[in-house]
Amino acid sequence: MHYQRPEKVAWVQVLGSGPARLVLAMCVDAELDNKKYTGSDVMSRRADLALRAPREHSAALRPGSAATFADGSTVEVFPDEPASEESQPG
Repeated sequence: MHYQRPEKVAWVQVLGSGPARLVLAMCVDAELDNKKYTGSDVMSRRADLALRAPREHSAALRPGSAATFADGSTVEVFPDEPASEESQPG
C-alpha cells in the first residue's frame, strides 16, 4: 500500500484542473482500520498513517459536509448505503 496525504497532493497539477472533490467511502476507512490490526507490521503502520489524515479533519468530515484543503480542493465522507434486501441473508 502506497499513500500520500491528500492535502499534500497538488490536485490541480495532477488533474489538469481544479479544485478537486475527493470522496472517501466509509468502506475504505473500515478496510484500512482492519489492516491496522490484521496486516503485517509494515501494512499496519501504512494503514495507520493513511487513516490519520482523514481523522485529523474528522470535525469537518461528517456526511453532507467537507473539509477544504489550502488549494481549495475538498474531501468528504460518503456514508455506507443501507444493505439492500437482495444482499441480506434469509
